[in-house]
Amino acid sequence: MEVHVLSVVPASARKLAQWSRAEGMTISFYSTADLPRKTLRYVKGLGIDRAFNILAAQNLGFERSPIVIVDIGTAMTVDFLDEKKRHKGGWICAGPRLLSEALSEKTAQLPRVDPAHRMMCQALLGSNSTVTSLQNGSTAQTIGVIELAFELSRQKFGKKPRLVLTGGWAPRIKLRKPISGRRVPHLALRGLKDFIDNRG
Repeated sequence: MEVHVLSVVPASARKLAQWSRAEGMTISFYSTADLPRKTLRYVKGLGIDRAFNILAAQNLGFERSPIVIVDIGTAMTVDFLDEKKRHKGGWICAGPRLLSEALSEKTAQLPRVDPAHRMMCQALLGSNSTVTSLQNGSTAQTIGVIELAFELSRQKFGKKPRLVLTGGWAPRIKLRKPISGRRVPHLALRGLKDFIDNRG
C-alpha cells in the first residue's frame, strides 16, 4: 500500500512514518518544493496545507474570477487569488475553538465553551448569558473575517470573487446574502490528488 501525506505537525508526521514503515507501507510526504514551478511561484513560503488548497482551487473551474479560499480549522486561513489564479497573499487567524480556548485560558472568569453548532448572523443579537455571548462572539469574528475577505477581494480585483470554504468548521457557516460560498471538503487533499494525477 502507498500512502500520501500532507502534514503541518512534524511530530505526528514522524510517528506516522515510523508506523507505516513498521507495517510495510510506502509513504510519501510532500512539501511546497514538490509543486509545479508555475504554482510554486505563487505559494513559496506558505504552509503545505495552504499551498495544496491553492492548487486545488486553481483547478475548480472558476475561469476569469478571483478566488477567496477560507480554511476553517484550528487555525483559520484566508488566501486570495486573482483572476489569473495567481496567489496574492493571505491571512492566518485563530479558528472558532481556538478563540474560545484562548479566552478561557487567558481570562480569570470566562468558561470554556463549544462554539455554536450553527454559525449564522441571524442569531448574534439578544445574548443573555456569558456562554451564548462567547458563542456569538466566536461566530461574529469567524463570519466577519470571511465577509471582509470577500469584500476586499471584490474591491481589489474589480469583480465578485468566488468563495471557497473548507475545513472542519465550514459546514457550520451560514453567510449573509449576497455572499455565498462553495464548500469543498478536504480541499488540500483534493489538491494533492490533482497533483498526483497530473504528475502521472
